[in-house]
Amino acid sequence: MATAGRAPASIGNDETATNPRGIPYAPFVDRVEDYVATREEVEPTLRSFQEMISKYQFMEMNLQRRMAGLKDKIPEIQKTLDTVRFLKLRKANVMLSYTTDEAETLLSSKLATANTSLSHCEEDLDFLREQITTMEVATARVYNWEVVQKRKDKSGEEVTKGQSGEKTGPSKN
Repeated sequence: MATAGRAPASIGNDETATNPRGIPYAPFVDRVEDYVATREEVEPTLRSFQEMISKYQFMEMNLQRRMAGLKDKIPEIQKTLDTVRFLKLRKANVMLSYTTDEAETLLSSKLATANTSLSHCEEDLDFLREQITTMEVATARVYNWEVVQKRKDKSGEEVTKGQSGEKTGPSKN
């Protein structure tokens, strides 16, 4: 029962659900009892959650860098495309590596690709932020579950000590 909820925690698992560009979904821990059976499993689970958060943050940093590059690149492509269109409109006879029609087609496709990549980056960043939040919530739930279990164990020990005749606190005489 405890292992059924663990499949999403392993990022390399082929069965893990992903977004369209292959970023895995974070496991949502609704009932910690279904995910972690004993207190001994808490520490490894928290470590794996922290590892997943680190991976998501790494992906987020890379996407931010890529997005910044695209934001710099798109205006340059647009400016070059506008220049080619201006040359074509004026029927300029200049030496180019490509004909003006080929250059316009190439630049238009590069601009479209860059814009598509930018929108995918924005979607992926939103997705990653959501997954990081989900993992942080899951981590907090597992940690809080462990705290509750410790308190239950501690109160169970005090009840046992009280029944065996031991004093659990200072007496007021």
